[in-house]
Amino acid sequence: ARTVVALARALEQGAVCLEPGTDPADATEALRQIPGIGPWTAAYTVMRALSSPDELLAGDLGVRRAAAALGLPDDPANLAEHARRWRPWRSYAVLHLWHHPIREDMQ
Repeated sequence: ARTVVALARALEQGAVCLEPGTDPADATEALRQIPGIGPWTAAYTVMRALSSPDELLAGDLGVRRAAAALGLPDDPANLAEHARRWRPWRSYAVLHLWHHPIREDMQ
């Protein structure tokens, strides 16, 4: 609850801006200043709120499992390195990976 209150306060005071046209890197940095908001939450928020096409959630478990199922690196650092070639469309790759079916025996 504290994080939600802190985010609401930051939005109200202008410390965080999620309005159209906001630079995704600036929004990510501002979000990360709020206690309780880590890399995944900041990237996901920027991807959704700002429609940023280039957010890679390399540490996301669903992304990692789908990457492994497709023969891609599943370690976050190696996946991030591999995904550099997907710029500036990494958010779309994340959405694709989230929707990739994973067989039960691969979990």
